[in-house]
Amino acid sequence: MAAYANLNSAATEARIVAANAAIGRPPRKMLEKEHPLVKIVEDAGYEDFGFVLFRTTFTSDSRWKRFVAGWDLLIDKQLDRALPETGLQKIKDRVFTKMVDDDCMSEMGPENVALYVHSLLISLFPDCSCSILYFQMVF
Repeated sequence: MAAYANLNSAATEARIVAANAAIGRPPRKMLEKEHPLVKIVEDAGYEDFGFVLFRTTFTSDSRWKRFVAGWDLLIDKQLDRALPETGLQKIKDRVFTKMVDDDCMSEMGPENVALYVHSLLISLFPDCSCSILYFQMVF
């Protein structure tokens, strides 16, 4: 998949340049440097990095199983599609996802899980300025 994206990057750039020219936008440089995430992961020397997903709804086990099966495929697909210039392929093998599937979370909701995880991180790493990104997926 990455080779396919590389072959089409010149065509994609040409389409963007043409579309911009058609509406009077000046030409601009396309992405020619690594994605900022690559620098963060490599500078910090992380062996792995990724996502922690908390299941907070337990109404459909079949939907959860479909989500879990599709999650890693989605991440892999997006990294495979990344242009070589981004360098994301260099860190692809370091991505992991930890799924927390415990029904003790069933009544907490995503906001409270995020607050709990954030307070836990602050207590463990008081000098860290960490932030939690959360969103609710309804399925």
